[in-house]
Amino acid sequence: MRWLLGLALLLAACTSPEGPGRVQGTVEWEGRGVPAALVQAYARPDLDPSVPPVAEGPTDEEGRFRLELPPGTYWVWARATVDRPGRQVRLRGQAEPAPVSVAAGRTATAHVALSDPSGFGSSAPAGGVSVEGEVRGAPPAEVMVYAYPGRPERPTGPGFAAAATPDAEGRYRLVLAPGPYTLAARWRQTGESHGALKPGDRVAETAVEVKPPGPVAAPPLELRPLDPAVWGQTLRATPAADTWAEGTVTDAAGRPVAGLHVLAFTDPRMVGKPAALSAPTDPAGRFRVYLPGPGRYWFGARSRLGGPAEPGEKVGAFRGEDSTGVEVAEGQHRQGIRIEVEEMW
Repeated sequence: MRWLLGLALLLAACTSPEGPGRVQGTVEWEGRGVPAALVQAYARPDLDPSVPPVAEGPTDEEGRFRLELPPGTYWVWARATVDRPGRQVRLRGQAEPAPVSVAAGRTATAHVALSDPSGFGSSAPAGGVSVEGEVRGAPPAEVMVYAYPGRPERPTGPGFAAAATPDAEGRYRLVLAPGPYTLAARWRQTGESHGALKPGDRVAETAVEVKPPGPVAAPPLELRPLDPAVWGQTLRATPAADTWAEGTVTDAAGRPVAGLHVLAFTDPRMVGKPAALSAPTDPAGRFRVYLPGPGRYWFGARSRLGGPAEPGEKVGAFRGEDSTGVEVAEGQHRQGIRIEVEEMW
């Protein structure tokens, strides 16, 4: 009997799951699968807008997706653009369950129901309640108002339920499902609707409880300069630093790609706040990123900063030999890094 028990234990050991895990599921809108939706997995819920996802991929013709991931806990999001008469509708949604637990050698299942975050499309939540308010303190056309479910301490990242741009008078309208929300207004000096907040940008938040039948009148959002001590900022090492890495960003054909930012990470998963950020690549695709000190770095490139990678955006990464990163010594000028990017679809 002992040899049978030993054999059973040996077989169990040999068949135990190893390697990466997977998450698979469907992306739907109005009860139908959405093809070519971009599905992305993040390692944390309070996303830094400048950080790329751990893994991403498109849905198939039936709206099905499958991502391979290291074991861990992930928050999965999807986005897509669909055509409607006279306009395009940009959809987004978070997978349920949230988060998704991925075990080595196992497959987890998740489902994403997309909605129209503008609050004005036909995909507004069933039974949605109109929330109306006003933004002050910046040109309305340059402001974005986001509605984050609950009471997050720092309402940032793509976890918002709806978003809108105020009209010329600063008035906005959102359509939300009943519940507690944090409304956040953002004005960025760059004029972009997304991106890491920086000193000189303006922010405002207010809490609101959404109850039917509505409309719900939200308190005014008074934009004020952000406090870096509270919000922090994307780390950008000074050009006076004596440690840097440089190279080129190209497409798959080896052609230089201009206008992309290169981000340096100390985490091989390339999650969390980057250690350094370059200026945009020049017409020859060249970049130089000033590093805060010696260490091992992983490099990513994006055509824009802020939010998950959008369809059509150029992204790429350089993880070093065997994905072990690039070792940079104190005062070293590391050269020859080549990041190949491709358009995400």
